[in-house]
Amino acid sequence: MTFSFSLQQVMDVKKHDQIQAKKQVDLARDSFERTATSLYERLKEKETLEKSVQSNQALGMKVSECVQTALYLSQLEKVILKMKEETDHARMEMQKREEQFQLTARSHKQFERLKERQAQQYEQDERKREQQQMDEISVNQFNRALIG
Repeated sequence: MTFSFSLQQVMDVKKHDQIQAKKQVDLARDSFERTATSLYERLKEKETLEKSVQSNQALGMKVSECVQTALYLSQLEKVILKMKEETDHARMEMQKREEQFQLTARSHKQFERLKERQAQQYEQDERKREQQQMDEISVNQFNRALIG
């Protein structure tokens, strides 16, 4: 007779939940990385533009170029602020998904441990039962030897 875990279906569902949670973590991480990379690129663009403005001002810059650059910088700062919010939101979402994954992983692990303990107990009981049968056979053989 082999060991049969009575909660195997529940454990399978927990495993499926864990796999789905891991996929959600991966998607959230990808989203965060995309938004963070995009934010980094905008910040780098702003830094490059500001350096360019400083060097052009030292050399002398037309007023129209100054106004255009100032407007572009203003728009870029608005975009950066929006992207910071998106990045923060993506980070929070990623952290939330990671916490959910940790919870599902722990839940599945608990069922694995329970299954392992029950399997060990089953094996112990099985060995004990076999030993009792062997003892019974030995006693019967001994009794037959005495009688016969």
